[in-house]
This record gives sequence, structure tokens and C-alpha cells, in this order.
Amino acid sequence: MESSAGVLRIYSQVIDSEWVREQSASGADDLWDSVAPQLQRGGAPTEATIRSIGRVGAMQHCALLQRLLGRCDSHLVPVVEDALWMIWLRAGSTGGSRRLRAAIRMMRDGQFERAELALADVVRDEPSFVEPHNQRGLALYFVNRFDDAADCFRMALRCNPYHYAAACALGHVCVAEQAYGAALHAYRMALRIHPRLTEIERMIDDLTRLAPS
Repeated sequence: MESSAGVLRIYSQVIDSEWVREQSASGADDLWDSVAPQLQRGGAPTEATIRSIGRVGAMQHCALLQRLLGRCDSHLVPVVEDALWMIWLRAGSTGGSRRLRAAIRMMRDGQFERAELALADVVRDEPSFVEPHNQRGLALYFVNRFDDAADCFRMALRCNPYHYAAACALGHVCVAEQAYGAALHAYRMALRIHPRLTEIERMIDDLTRLAPS
């Protein structure tokens, strides 16, 4: 199973990426009105369109983006992932999003306990802002508070059923606790959300030998 360093690499797109910058949400409705019919018919939007959705979209736009994960051309999968993360990271208030970014920087620097405290404050102040729950779970994972981390990831999934990364992270927690059946359940959930998670497919194969179902 993966080391802590391996788990952190999964989140490198959040911690090290330029997407943690604030983005303007102006124009989201006009852009979405022009794109949604195409997506609903199974059409393939361009890379530029997907990036635009990430820059100006909102949480209600995640369902159709999630569908693209399993059906778009393979070179567009990272672009769709980027768009989802951009939306998730700025879904709170302006202040809440800034505090989230500050906590992510703390985790980048290995300050997981400090980050967890900061994220707990954001969760308290903005409980409907989903991403701080997920990031708090990550911070808790790295200080070996696995039960608390699992609760955070489950909360993120309850509020955002398209959060494949939270499902992956929940699986990692279950593996750390040697709860292999629960890990299989979490990883299969992640794969249903994001069918092209090849690393998770391999982990499911490994776990099936440990906890056949």
C-alpha cells in the first residue's frame, strides 16, 4: 500500500497548483448556458471550454463535468480534473477561500497540525464549504488521526458526491487501519465517480486478494 509520501503526491495538484488562486465567477451562467446542452447530448467540449468552466463555474456545474471524466478523450481528463478542483477550491466565501489556501500552503510546508487547526476554524465558520472538510481530513491523516480523518472525508462526500479524491483518501485511511473491506468500498466509490483512476484500479486488485468479496 502507498506510503504517506505517495498519498501526498495524489494531492499535489491541490497543494502546489496555480489553481488555488482566486478566480472570478462572473459570466458563469452565460458560459454554462452555451455549454450545457452540448454536454447533456453527450458532446465533447473543447479544452478551452472546460478550462473556462473551471474558471467561472460553481458547485452546481460539477455533475456534468464529472460525467466527462469517463467519456472525454484521455488527454482532456486532467483538464476536467483541474476544472473540478478550481470550482471546489473557491466554493466558499472570499475570506473562507483565502483561509483554505493558507492552510494548503501550511500542508505544503509539512505543518499538518497547524493546518488542521486552521481548517477546523473554516469548517466551523462555513460548514457548507466542502473543500475544507476534505483538506482537514488530509491534515488529520498525516498526523495519524485516522478516525477523525475518515469522518472529514465522509462529510466531504456527503456534501459533494463527485469528490473522487475524498473517496480515494477515505480508502487510504481504511488501509492504514487495516480495514480492507471498507477500503475496497471507498476505492470502488472513487472509481465510480472517476472511472480513469488507474492507480486506484491497481489498489482494488491488490485489496481484493486481501479482502475478497
